[in-house]
Amino acid sequence: MSENLNRPGILILRPVQQAGSTIEAVTAQGWHAVHFPTIEITPAAQLDSASIQQTISDAEWLIFISQNAVLQFLELSGSGLIQNQKIAAVGRATAQLLEDNGLSVILQPAEDFSTEGLLDSAEFADITGQRIVIVRGNGGREKLADTLIERGATVSYLEVYERRLARSHPQQLLPLWPDGINAIIATSSQLLDNLVFICKDTLGEQLFEKPVVVMSERMRSHARQIGFEKIWLAERSSNDEIIKTISNNIASAHNQL
Repeated sequence: MSENLNRPGILILRPVQQAGSTIEAVTAQGWHAVHFPTIEITPAAQLDSASIQQTISDAEWLIFISQNAVLQFLELSGSGLIQNQKIAAVGRATAQLLEDNGLSVILQPAEDFSTEGLLDSAEFADITGQRIVIVRGNGGREKLADTLIERGATVSYLEVYERRLARSHPQQLLPLWPDGINAIIATSSQLLDNLVFICKDTLGEQLFEKPVVVMSERMRSHARQIGFEKIWLAERSSNDEIIKTISNNIASAHNQL
């Protein structure tokens, strides 16, 4: 596989609402950022401030799954509806976004920024009788809710946005294969699945030859299962760690030439 190691091209799959900071981080390295969103985020239909208030009013905890969950929650209701509820966030960037909007985050994983990391927190070891609302998009993993219920909590979902297959066109990537893309950033398995759905007929097996940067062992396993050959694992989902992972692997590839 031919690669442009002097000015790597980085394919970014994140939706429009989240891609800006990643694009900035990539271009700050002197790399070429190629934004190709594979998910579109739209506000949840039939949801307003009154229905949100009804859902969260008697909850002890609100758990925000992602930055999109924060952005859409605030868009629909503002921060004033949150009164005595304790707030938890799965990831560091999600927690920071909540703090930036004046909301105090009581709990986030210490190291493993994932559902599993949050469940390992002492605060969620014994939650018998507590009511917890998980703020997220439509669908997604059930492990968090299932485990909290097993530990005695009452759990509800507040689905504040919908994920849809993006209307990106694979033809725009054809001129960049094989030399113009050196790595793919995928911050969720769904982003990667949608990339395959959108592009496999156009790019064929060469799609799977590109290195893909993933955020967890679970994602690495999934990427391997769907056919990717080179998988680079970032220690965390922050842009700094993503850039570090790409830099280290590109430097390693350069040294092997």
